[in-house]
Amino acid sequence: MKLAEALLLRSDQQKKLASLKRRINTNVLVQDGDEPSEDPNELIKQVFALTQESNQLICRIHLTNAQAKLEDGKILLSLLSLRDSYAEQHKILVDAIANTHREPDRYSSREIKWKKVIPLSLFLACKNKPMISARNYAI
Repeated sequence: MKLAEALLLRSDQQKKLASLKRRINTNVLVQDGDEPSEDPNELIKQVFALTQESNQLICRIHLTNAQAKLEDGKILLSLLSLRDSYAEQHKILVDAIANTHREPDRYSSREIKWKKVIPLSLFLACKNKPMISARNYAI
């Protein structure tokens, strides 16, 4: 199996896992007297089997990436890891920025007032910085 095929298969598996998770969450709670449209226990078994299969595939992909080198001699896996860490940092900053705004839910001055405890300017200064570094390598 070629790397491109393995990556496509992994993508399909991730989509199927997401679908199974949604179906499990939809069917774990029903009203008294009703039956779930699908058996969540069977769906959980499918998820566990698929995650084992996916784990084996991901291990093979990582082994291939660990052996692949770019023109500048850098190992592909290390750059992919760096990209993932930058993406995670970016996601954390974006989520933090999104959570600095909350609709006021107070009706008088005695009720709870929300206050930002982190400066928004800090996030705006470094919001795009991690992703700019990750874009230096078109992987």
